Amino acid sequence: MVKRLIIMLLAFATLTGAARAQEPPAKVSLGLISVPLANVREEPLPKAQIVTQVLLADEVRILEKQEYRYRIAIPGQGDREGWIQQEAVQVPRDKGRSYLKADRQWVVITAPKTFALILDKLGNHNVSLYAGTRLPVQERTADGYKVLFPDRTVAVVASADAEPVRPRNPVLGGVTPAEIAKTARKFQGAQYLAGGITVQGMDTNGLIYTVYRIHGIDLDTDRNALKAKAVKVQKKEL
Repeated sequence: MVKRLIIMLLAFATLTGAARAQEPPAKVSLGLISVPLANVREEPLPKAQIVTQVLLADEVRILEKQEYRYRIAIPGQGDREGWIQQEAVQVPRDKGRSYLKADRQWVVITAPKTFALILDKLGNHNVSLYAGTRLPVQERTADGYKVLFPDRTVAVVASADAEPVRPRNPVLGGVTPAEIAKTARKFQGAQYLAGGITVQGMDTNGLIYTVYRIHGIDLDTDRNALKAKAVKVQKKEL
């Protein structure tokens, strides 16, 4: 799948970045994803179509509650909407101000899948993290980054699997076509999953979204929105 999509990935010449921690409207609650990966479905039904996925610490806006599900909008995906299990979302009392504060250093997971070592009173254990996950840094260690989860859990991520989040830029800036292609090739062999954005399962839109997110550029995961921000080029022009 990746080989056929390299040209499509490189065709995004003008892209819009998204700001972090914007204040939500008065009647809308801000939530933070509290699990490594969660499905966002078209309808509030267990087997409804997956429209996209969200990753640990992603910011969402809670628009509606129905039994044990939330209807959310995802600022980092062009305000894409859908339904998610309530247990996957943490609602901070301060609307995320302390966790999402702008002066924090953040890292992004660059490996398709890695493990974070959680440090707590119950003993050290691992939790899965997926490419594109962004987490605030508490401390840089000799072997990696000490990061903070939305529930204030502290974990260590290997430096080989993460790097500082690049400043958001509405254009590609210093990101070269070769970098984009190299990142895309990491997902060679990923299983197909409609609406998926990780190596566990992804579609074309999810691959594009994740590759650019690693490089500090947030995109919508909707096909039409992606096409609207792309410019057609010939292979020889790349």
